[in-house]
Amino acid sequence: MNKKLFSTLFAQDFTLKGIVKNSKTKRALKDVNVTIPRLNKGCVSDSRGHFAFKLPQGKYKMVLTSVGYETKEITVSTQNTNGIMQVYLKESVTNLGEVSVTGTQTKKTAVMPTTTKLNVDLKDIPMTVSSVDKEIIANC
Repeated sequence: MNKKLFSTLFAQDFTLKGIVKNSKTKRALKDVNVTIPRLNKGCVSDSRGHFAFKLPQGKYKMVLTSVGYETKEITVSTQNTNGIMQVYLKESVTNLGEVSVTGTQTKKTAVMPTTTKLNVDLKDIPMTVSSVDKEIIANC
């Protein structure tokens, strides 16, 4: 059997699983962007810090980013990774120079249906009455 064909037949996708945690508090971090740039794949950690990727066998650079934390790049290999990996992010200590807050206001206007009562004598309104209408009116 051809060696290339043999390796293709047995190559399987690998599920890379991990948990992202705060390096100081060891608490799970949610909403961390986890990407594999070479494969153009990405996901976001859930409320327990968990993430998962299905990857072909190989070695990849994984990038983790989150607001308030330093970006972390890790090299992962599908052959050397067993179980669930734990990744720790350090809090970012950058100072904001200036913060600009912009607010908007939306005004909603309610449209209420109205009913007006008119005191009009129907005798004053010219109309044509068919024989069927005369019969209905007569029976009322």
